[in-house]
Amino acid sequence: MQWFRLTVLVIVVVVFGFQEVKAQPRRKACFHLLKVKKLARKHNIELRNLQKLVRLYCPRSRKLRAQILHRKRRSPSFAIFDSDQCSDSYLKVTVGPRTNCYQLPNTPGEADAVWADGKCINIQDTSLRVACLKYNGLLEPPHRRFAIYDSSTCLSGYLKAIVGVDTDCGWLPAKGHDAEGIRVGNKCVDIPDTSQSHACFRYKGLAAPPRQRVWVYNMDTCGEKHVSATFSPSVTCAQLPATGKLAQALRIKKKCINIADTSLQKACFQYRDLGHRRSAQVRFYSSDSCARNELIGAVSAWTDCSKLPTQGLKVEAIKVGKQCIDIDDTNFKGACIKHQNSAGR
Repeated sequence: MQWFRLTVLVIVVVVFGFQEVKAQPRRKACFHLLKVKKLARKHNIELRNLQKLVRLYCPRSRKLRAQILHRKRRSPSFAIFDSDQCSDSYLKVTVGPRTNCYQLPNTPGEADAVWADGKCINIQDTSLRVACLKYNGLLEPPHRRFAIYDSSTCLSGYLKAIVGVDTDCGWLPAKGHDAEGIRVGNKCVDIPDTSQSHACFRYKGLAAPPRQRVWVYNMDTCGEKHVSATFSPSVTCAQLPATGKLAQALRIKKKCINIADTSLQKACFQYRDLGHRRSAQVRFYSSDSCARNELIGAVSAWTDCSKLPTQGLKVEAIKVGKQCIDIDDTNFKGACIKHQNSAGR
């Protein structure tokens, strides 16, 4: 009898658990449908088929529909404590999107740990201002931030900073070699030893959505141990090294593309717009055939053409979507001025 009850209990748990997992995308679809329905009523637009979708994806109860439509999102924040255990009695400040870190006290030793994502993170003892500036990446969701470690294996006791889209990389220490690894999600990437500031500038592209990231390698094979930078359309190229040949290959959505060896700064100006969605970018090639290994850059409607080179790069063809178009041979800047809006035609 006990075995029978246990079997029934397991079946019930599994079935309801599966239904709960399945319900998550349905709630999301229902939310978007109800938003569209609300806008349609506001503008007196009749959408008969929309009501069928609402009945398919949304619960029948009006109360439940109202809860889905008016769901509240928690404001991102993290707390700084003067205690390694994040004890409530040692709470110093709670940082949010509107917090001005420069207005916090700069007294050393007042920040020992931060509380974020439901866990206590022990940090090197510092002031509230420094802790706010170095860890404000915690205000971003996990897939829009990365952590810098003074350890190639990302040991928790060697955490130096957590970088987000609003992190001021120029404020981080620019001397020393205390940046040896970065953590992106659950993955630790060994990087060439450098300073926290340089690591922040080089890998700031990791603060962008994953689909916008352009990984840069100092080897033609895109080996994981040879990551030298990460670009996105929003990175500041002028802050990257203008000398050396640390850019030899790119990886975009699991595709490795070999490029002419160049500096990170030049590669950034040429290739960062590859992070835009494909329909918004215009790719430049050094041959009429648009061969992958002849890719020399990409631009979009938002590219500042004045910052692009006029010498050393000859553009012979552009690619818009899947269409290869032969153009009059010109330099990179000239091609940008003439064709950066071709993706929208």
